Amino acid sequence: MRAAIYARVSTAEQAKEGYSIDAQRSRLIDFVNSQGWEIADIYIDDGFSAKDLNRPKMQRMMHDMTKKHFDVVLVYKLDRLVRSVTDLHNLLQLFDKYEVKFKSATETFETTSAMGRFFITLVGAMAQWERENLAERVKMGMEQKVLKGERNGSYAPFGYQLINGKLIIDQKEAPIVRRMFELYKTKGLNHTARILNKEGLLGRRNKQWATFTVQYVIENPVYCGKIRWNKDSRSEEIITEGSHEKIISEKEFEEIQRVRESRSLLGKRMTSSYPFSSVLRCARCGSNFIGTHRQRKSGALYKYYRCSGRFHHRNCDMPIIAEWKVTEAFLERAKWKIDEQTKRELQVEKEEPVLYSDRDALEEELKVIAKRKKKWQEAFANDAIDVDQLRANMAEEKKKEQRIMELLTEQPQETVEWDEDELLQHLQELRSVWLDIDDYSKKQFVNEIFESISVDTKAQGRTGPRDIGVDIVSFTLR
Repeated sequence: MRAAIYARVSTAEQAKEGYSIDAQRSRLIDFVNSQGWEIADIYIDDGFSAKDLNRPKMQRMMHDMTKKHFDVVLVYKLDRLVRSVTDLHNLLQLFDKYEVKFKSATETFETTSAMGRFFITLVGAMAQWERENLAERVKMGMEQKVLKGERNGSYAPFGYQLINGKLIIDQKEAPIVRRMFELYKTKGLNHTARILNKEGLLGRRNKQWATFTVQYVIENPVYCGKIRWNKDSRSEEIITEGSHEKIISEKEFEEIQRVRESRSLLGKRMTSSYPFSSVLRCARCGSNFIGTHRQRKSGALYKYYRCSGRFHHRNCDMPIIAEWKVTEAFLERAKWKIDEQTKRELQVEKEEPVLYSDRDALEEELKVIAKRKKKWQEAFANDAIDVDQLRANMAEEKKKEQRIMELLTEQPQETVEWDEDELLQHLQELRSVWLDIDDYSKKQFVNEIFESISVDTKAQGRTGPRDIGVDIVSFTLR
């Protein structure tokens, strides 16, 4: 029997004993040998969660299944394959359709009978319910803690030490944070990172600063004495007053946020969940690519790019290319070379900020709002108001803050020249966190560095998406 070995570990699970890729692969290969099977292929999704089926190797395995490349799918545990009952149901249907069996090396699951399929679905449903119920209780407890001004989190942000559960200013790192905020007032993200690195003001473990690490610091309200929670969640972000000492004043932090908002990522809005849609160009006709997707029969979301020259102007034979193939080419390219003709030298334009006659009054109003927010928080901690009242009041204060900030000073964006070493540094840093950030952040980072990326394939145009290889032909820097 031909076996397809599937292993997976998410970033959060990498440190857990027994879940490493090497451990899973070793156990599964031993299991195959003990059964007298042969290994058809090994599929490994390293650093991917099981929240859905949109994983590179999972997608490839599902494609190979339709070609009947194997007879059984073998995993270490069921949760290495899926964590959603819907995804499990879709996979079981796919297994049935192509007469592929399923086997867990550590659990007594089998899919050869109706009762076996019912049992495995029931177990999956119970596991999902337990996880969701636990997650809901944990989230509620964390939210209550933040609303009272207490901090969630196991490590201290740069500039602080965590001592007995409290944030204490790190006297060695705090000056670097202050220098970073000062630089960003007149410099862009790239230039700020470059100056810090040249001055030897490095991050923890002597890591160099990059665009997104600088951005993370300057956007974090912890440095002006606040606590932020739920930033990357679909739920509402919560920002409350903390009990720790400030590294910069709230006035300076708000000024930096106004600068950041005014620059607005070089005037481009990151409204698309396709990381390369703004920069990807067809090497055959020069047209841009458009990101789109379709729902596969398995329920998985298949994202891909279409050349507008082929589909809108009918003057190109570029085939449709899968997003995971573009990502693979982007992250695995061994050497990026900068052609002098594509390098763009941009001069910094220094302009005096526009001053409003009522600037002082607006800033004073921001202070009043901050005090009111603190009082709402204290009222909640003293049980004078409930959670819903607190949320409503804080949301209203936030709207007022945003209206005032829109009236305050805007400052010009600057861009700077790249060299090859700096580009390589940024791409290496980006590659290291690619799996941990959402599509909107990926798009932001790609647009921060590249004006365009020209790609080609060895295939000719076809009607549907294909997982064909992608070559990066050339690129232009911002």
